[in-house]
Amino acid sequence: MILALASWSAVNGQLQAPVNDDCLSAQHIPNINNYCSEVGEFTIVGSSPSVQEAPPCWPSSETDVWFTFFASTPGILIQVNGAVGTNPGGTLRQPSIAVLQGSCEGGFTEVVCGSDAVSNHTVERVVTDLLIGELYYVRVDARNGNLGDFQLCIDAFVPTNEPSADCPTAVVLCDKSPFTVQELQGTGDLDDEADDTCLDLDPFTGIDRGNSERSSVWYKWTCDSSGTLTFTITPTALDITEDLDFAVFELPNGLDDCTGKILLRCMASGENVGAPFSEWQICTGPTGLRDGEVDIAEQPGCSPGDNNFIAPIDMEAGKSYALVVNNFTQSGRGFEIEFGGTGTFLGPTADFDVEAVQAFECDKTIIFTNLSDSQTDSIVDLTWNFGAGANPGMIMGDGPHNVIYASFGDKRAALTVETSRGCRITKILDLYVEPCCADTSTLDVDAIVQDLLCPDIPTGEIQAVGINGAPTYLFSLDGINFQPSPVFPQLGAGTYDLIIQDAKGCEHQIEVEVMNAPPFTVDAGDTVFIDLGGEVQLEAVPFPSIISSVQWTPSASLVFEGDSLRPTACPPRTINYNVRVTSPAGCVAEDDVTVVVNIIRPVYIPNVISANQDGLNDYFFVQGGPAAVRIEELAIFDRWGGILYEQNDIPLNEEFLGWDGTVNGELVNPGVYTYLAKILFKDNESVVYSGTITVLR
Repeated sequence: MILALASWSAVNGQLQAPVNDDCLSAQHIPNINNYCSEVGEFTIVGSSPSVQEAPPCWPSSETDVWFTFFASTPGILIQVNGAVGTNPGGTLRQPSIAVLQGSCEGGFTEVVCGSDAVSNHTVERVVTDLLIGELYYVRVDARNGNLGDFQLCIDAFVPTNEPSADCPTAVVLCDKSPFTVQELQGTGDLDDEADDTCLDLDPFTGIDRGNSERSSVWYKWTCDSSGTLTFTITPTALDITEDLDFAVFELPNGLDDCTGKILLRCMASGENVGAPFSEWQICTGPTGLRDGEVDIAEQPGCSPGDNNFIAPIDMEAGKSYALVVNNFTQSGRGFEIEFGGTGTFLGPTADFDVEAVQAFECDKTIIFTNLSDSQTDSIVDLTWNFGAGANPGMIMGDGPHNVIYASFGDKRAALTVETSRGCRITKILDLYVEPCCADTSTLDVDAIVQDLLCPDIPTGEIQAVGINGAPTYLFSLDGINFQPSPVFPQLGAGTYDLIIQDAKGCEHQIEVEVMNAPPFTVDAGDTVFIDLGGEVQLEAVPFPSIISSVQWTPSASLVFEGDSLRPTACPPRTINYNVRVTSPAGCVAEDDVTVVVNIIRPVYIPNVISANQDGLNDYFFVQGGPAAVRIEELAIFDRWGGILYEQNDIPLNEEFLGWDGTVNGELVNPGVYTYLAKILFKDNESVVYSGTITVLR
């Protein structure tokens, strides 16, 4: 029987490398809004060093992998989660991350870099100045040669101003857009702004701590339209014991005066010291104001009925409010916040109009006109982000602004408005720019093809090579899903339509064939027959004949003398042997051969001895063929059953180790005696033989 198998063999490590091992094969993430991979979905195990230099904040880089994404907003929170506490994202320890702008061939500019030096086994960074529509690269590795799998999370958001740990300098919120805070560290210049609240009590003793803030951040706003306010604060840390607390105040003296603030809501529930985590788990993790809740405060600890959420507030138009968020765990990690409810925040209106001079088409002028307005305080800054491929890409000022997109496709333009009181709001508009491909386009594409390494195993690869046209290119094998990476790995044998698309919308297509690998087989031969104790030489014949390893199973009854393809088999019973051979490319083939053992037990036991010391037939001994191992027991009895001779573990076929017809050195009388012999065979079976022996003189 001949059988060829598919295998990811350890013989050739390159087969085990992640598909995104190098920059050119970076895995593209199409949508980064609330993106989170599966736990342990990605790995650096088996990856190799990249030709690109390690980012400056990494101690070294030996096993990195790559990703890409297009920025949909100016801000992202990006996380690599490995063996994190009680809620791991994988097995990787001390991960490192870098976000880069540029290209694999042309080099990169670092956007942000991070490395876990304190063994939290997670690393996260917030970026707030991305160019919308730009392609960014993400590079992931680990410190100290650590290997393992991990979870990658990216969330897009519109940034606010830099957070402040004091109420007087708090960030002013102008609308209910969600945002992310990367870290909570320190209490600012004022550490007692939440005195006389639930944040002021030590959860372990119930005593006033003296300073109500640990690691805090403040936000404030003025209500525009009366209504309810809800929000959810979610820790960015994966550790499910993370404890965030908060308090909400009314500012009766207005947005710019934090004195005399009135406490409206207070949340400080958390750990019950000395109690199992299951008892107080509900008081950690996400927290906030939620519809359906009726309590207005939860004190430190986790009392019956606490759930880490309290009742919404009813905002009144014209009144100002403040929120302090405190990281009681003091992990340094931040949070994400999303607002809800019917009330609104007072702020400017960010708005703009888009008009095409000729057409919404690349290489044509598009006019962006500011329509923003503020009824409360003056607008002091307008920042435009027209996105990747735009000229200009980013610009300040009222406008109108004439913009030309050098590339076609879905575009996003953003206008950020900031007022004199620090209020900041952003509007993002989606638009589509039509292709402007010329009839005389010189766009072409070629391909470097790697055929299958092993038969029917999807190890084929197409690497596209863009020629002429208008870079940057996108590539596709189906005409629907385009990717920035020119590499298509893990392909099966077949014919593919490789399509290239350039920045102007021009396309070119060629047909590419990925060939199957030639058959790789091994033949172990037909069933063979031997007698118990016999032996036979097996032979495995691989095709092609060049191999890198051979493995026989089971191997205990095989003897190898130089040629691992031709062992000698001497099995104690019928056995099916499996031979597994591996090619230099890592392909595996295997076959079976059965050795059938005929159970034949040839034994010769004499029935007469002369015992006269004439050198002829003087001893009673047992003779056996190759199937027999030894005599376990041998005994001679007289006619009354008395034992005359007894020995254990006697070799077979040894005349002078047998019975010489004496007892205590004296010859026995001629006559008939009885014997019993227990013989062990190579199949581990013991057989008892008995009979009579005549002693002559």
